[in-house]
Amino acid sequence: MAGNSYFKIKEYDKAQKEYFYLILKFPDARGIDEAQYKIGQCFQALENNSAAANAYKQVQIFYPKSNLAQESLFLSAKMNFEARDYERTIETLYEFLELFPTSSSLQEAQLLLINAFIKNDNYDRARLEIDKILGTTQTGKYHAE
Repeated sequence: MAGNSYFKIKEYDKAQKEYFYLILKFPDARGIDEAQYKIGQCFQALENNSAAANAYKQVQIFYPKSNLAQESLFLSAKMNFEARDYERTIETLYEFLELFPTSSSLQEAQLLLINAFIKNDNYDRARLEIDKILGTTQTGKYHAE
């Protein structure tokens, strides 16, 4: 696959175009979820965090049963945070925490959620999330309010 060759030599712009072409040409091919994931990695390497966030999110949207869906959704949240899009970070993290409550990334996701609220000057919500972690609130479910 040409995308992988370009990726290995750090030609990320060319690689992401090849992966995108592969998805368009063979949308139902085995491993196409990995091509979408690689697009996210390319944009991340190019420091285009918003595009990386969108590419990672698409893995979860279009390939929800993929082994990469959980990691991709979390990476989408992280890239949104890096892009300083705290609203989208919060939205994506709530979705992640709802879909994957037993994830090995749970604590990191909770911390990122708290930080996104703080960066968004929403200290009450940050405190509420801290209380959830400490078990000092009534609800342990994650949802946007």
